[in-house]
Amino acid sequence: MKSRARVAGSKAGRIWLAAFLGCGASFAHAQTAFDWAFDLGAEHTDNVSRSATDEESETVGVAGVAFSFMADRPRFDADISANLEFRDYLDDRYESELVGGLAGLVAYAVVPDRLVWNVADNYGQIVSDRRLPGTPENREDINYFTTGPDLLLPLGARNLLRVSGRWSDLYYEDRPDTSESITGSLALIRRVSDRTEMSLNASLTATDYDEAVFVDHEIRQFYLRTELTGMRTELHMDAGYTILERDGSDESHDGLLARIALTRRIGARSSLRLDAGTEFSTTADSLRRHQSVIGVNPEAEAVLGSAEAFQVDYGYLTWTTDWERSSIVAGVSLRREEHELLPALDREQRDGFLTWRRQLTRTLDMDIGARYLDEEFTGTGFQFEEWSVRTGFGWDINRQFSLRVEFTHFDGSGGEGLRDYEENRAYIGLRYRRVRGGG
Repeated sequence: MKSRARVAGSKAGRIWLAAFLGCGASFAHAQTAFDWAFDLGAEHTDNVSRSATDEESETVGVAGVAFSFMADRPRFDADISANLEFRDYLDDRYESELVGGLAGLVAYAVVPDRLVWNVADNYGQIVSDRRLPGTPENREDINYFTTGPDLLLPLGARNLLRVSGRWSDLYYEDRPDTSESITGSLALIRRVSDRTEMSLNASLTATDYDEAVFVDHEIRQFYLRTELTGMRTELHMDAGYTILERDGSDESHDGLLARIALTRRIGARSSLRLDAGTEFSTTADSLRRHQSVIGVNPEAEAVLGSAEAFQVDYGYLTWTTDWERSSIVAGVSLRREEHELLPALDREQRDGFLTWRRQLTRTLDMDIGARYLDEEFTGTGFQFEEWSVRTGFGWDINRQFSLRVEFTHFDGSGGEGLRDYEENRAYIGLRYRRVRGGG
């Protein structure tokens, strides 16, 4: 059995190593963008444990950092974003904790146009027991790290063979079902035009759990991929066949593999994004997919920890618009998961969010946000709803410093009373922000 301390330490090291390499490159090259902010403030909540009765108030000291880094260089590409908070519970109801998330992807061309090394990491928190509200004692860290090479072999002027390998490690803070995975894949690529590629793909992912009590498995995928990059449209579409095999079982499961990722720019200031699919998946895949579409934030992810591969049908639709003084981000998502070994985890989930920001004056801005979550465990009938509304104001003291004030209301219900709660939060703090971009 692996040492939990060693595994946890290695995850943190990989996260910050990737971020450090990306940030270092931002100062060495012009075609990069680096945006970061540091927050220091205090938050008061009237129901820190999210209880239906005997509500307890708490004051929390908050130190937060948020950053995004992007690079597009001939030999180096990166896309890293983070939103992390250190929370110190001043009334000692809970121990201090680090919450938030990080999603990072770094690719370095060891040999230009031939050999590329990739590093990806996704870090966040999940609710340990989704029958209960997400409180500090009911959430845990999750980290999914992946690395490996892409070998590119030209087969004529328009054809290309890509051979890829990946090693992945999934870590939980408390759950015992940590695992490692090895993936090998082949892609025969045809460049139809300067903007269109088609490829035949085959991949095999073998997952081994650290504890022998869990069932190792393999997922095979065979599909046709179409990639289109237009002036206003980007399309990635997969269609094919997938097989799931579990160790110790003579029976395999197969089904349709379909994925689509579509981004469409509407006018000069708006864009629409659609991500949908059906496939065999894992908790690690769900975390990476959710963060890539929704982004990272200090609240726990709506991802379910599961010690098996499962069938998932999902769809995300997001819309963004950015005007001179106003911006809007809105989205909805649907998810259905079916578990063969753990049918009590079968669930359907519906999620929606809206954020509106307005620059009221040169130094004063306001933002309003709302979120709604409806989740049902279809195997047991357990169902709950959760929603929140938030409003915030920012006053720019100068170009780098601003004063931030936020008010948030949370409301949960259902689950035979286990998810019933109301919580109000008020936050005031100072923000320091820097933007460095180019290219």
